[in-house]
Amino acid sequence: MGNGIMPSSFIVLTGDPGVGKSTLLLQICSHLAQHYLIFYFSTEESLAQVKDRFLRLNHHPSDLFHLSDVANLDDIIQSAQHHKPTLLIIDSIQNCYIGGSQTLPGSIGQLREATFRLMRLAKENDITIFVTGHITKEGIIAGPKTMEHMVDALFYLKREDHWQTRLLRSVKNRFGSINEVGFFEMTEISFQ
Repeated sequence: MGNGIMPSSFIVLTGDPGVGKSTLLLQICSHLAQHYLIFYFSTEESLAQVKDRFLRLNHHPSDLFHLSDVANLDDIIQSAQHHKPTLLIIDSIQNCYIGGSQTLPGSIGQLREATFRLMRLAKENDITIFVTGHITKEGIIAGPKTMEHMVDALFYLKREDHWQTRLLRSVKNRFGSINEVGFFEMTEISFQ
């Protein structure tokens, strides 16, 4: 990420299902939560599943940050505006829904509106936002291509071999280079 996470930025982390997006974000959160208020909204996993992942990583979620299984984007935004966390994570954007909308969660219309509203939330409230996004079989973010153009940074996490090696690469970064890659080994307790 170049010189680090830029405040008020909107960042998408995407990759194949099960590649470790949630695990990587939880590990980042556990380190940042020592100094910052972090809200983590899991729209795919229950609180018990997220807690189990934390315990596997040897972290204690009750001491770190607010966890919620809320998937209503209106509730997430309202909570963020009220509490003003430094970092807001939504895992994943495709499962969020917008109250009163006639379209389904993950549809092009909802993803476009959710991206626009989250970008405004980040810029107007000085909140850095990370969202995870699904990818299609073709390797692109599921949903509208406009999502990629609206966010500040886009990172892909890929499995590089049959072992536990992961490659994190930047596809877009308004605040840093896209010529950097991160190599990680995914172990039982963390990314290294």
